[in-house]
Amino acid sequence: MRVVIDTNVVISGIFWEGNPNKILSAWFKDKFVALISPGILEEYEKVIKRMESGLTPEEIQRWIEIIISHSTTIEAPLMLKVVDANPDDNKFIECAVFGNADYIISGDKHLLDLKEYEKIKILSPSQFCTEHFSPK
Repeated sequence: MRVVIDTNVVISGIFWEGNPNKILSAWFKDKFVALISPGILEEYEKVIKRMESGLTPEEIQRWIEIIISHSTTIEAPLMLKVVDANPDDNKFIECAVFGNADYIISGDKHLLDLKEYEKIKILSPSQFCTEHFSPK
């Protein structure tokens, strides 16, 4: 299973308990292949640094290293214009399309409203956990 994870899920998973944290735990246990692009990684780092969390520069760097070491980097040369309301979200769709992802996990309304793009399901953290981590 190949997955692109929106920044809001990563940040929530780092700083709080709940479904985003479960997703990060599964990610770092290599339960799925996480796809990132240089633009996505840059956004992760920028937002982690911006959080008023009390993380030291060393802790921030460690998070970035963990993310990189458990991800497959995709150079997404596509310039898709799918999310008109927030064009910055297009990088997640570009990475998913070029990386042949099965899912995008997001808490972003602009992405969730799409539900699917080119057979890539766009799910909230709750939906993803229900679909993949709940006993059947």
